[in-house]
Amino acid sequence: MESLKAYPYWPDPEDPVITKGKKEEVKNIREETDFAVCGSSSFSSMPFNYYAFLTGMDRWLMDMKLNPKFYFGLCDKLLELGTRMQIRWLQEVGEYLDFVSLYDDVGTQQGLMMSHDDYRKFIHPYTKRIIETIKKHTDAKIYRHACGSCYDTIEDFIEVGIDVYHPVDALPPVTQTRQRGEYPPVLFQRYPYRFPYRIPTKPLHIHTHNASQDSCTSTLVVILKDG
Repeated sequence: MESLKAYPYWPDPEDPVITKGKKEEVKNIREETDFAVCGSSSFSSMPFNYYAFLTGMDRWLMDMKLNPKFYFGLCDKLLELGTRMQIRWLQEVGEYLDFVSLYDDVGTQQGLMMSHDDYRKFIHPYTKRIIETIKKHTDAKIYRHACGSCYDTIEDFIEVGIDVYHPVDALPPVTQTRQRGEYPPVLFQRYPYRFPYRIPTKPLHIHTHNASQDSCTSTLVVILKDG
């Protein structure tokens, strides 16, 4: 823990570059175009992506089990910094946003990088606090990107207020290794697709897995028509 206190390179949450020109940029998009506006900040990846950037991916995962005191200490520090920067940023742009995006990869093509119990212990509480901060400063929807298969955490995503989960596969699991649960018919059966009233998590993006775009589109047309 002393190494955290002694680390000399923490970012300055009051650095003016964090908000410089952002309000004008986003306001212009909102007023001069018909685009939906999605705000993406690196602050929402603090602690997890930044933990891996600082220590390496292997160290991030091993610290959870081998050095949990250090793990929680570093996560708490990164969350503190990220929250202060996130608030400053949202105070400038929050009123113009339709979505705020979160980016943290916790899955492989076969499933989570860790057990679901470990996800609930080491990851989920921080995601909850990040989203609580965002929702205090904007009415924007929460868009969550997570590479790999996160089917086992969809209930957790819903619990903390995530509105959009990205990505979802177009093709059935027989053609690839991704966990079966994220194939759209399985998702739609478990979470009936009645946006926006009944389902808080909806598929947004398609991985093609080297299939042609036409084959993916045809597959989705059938799925959505039948669903």
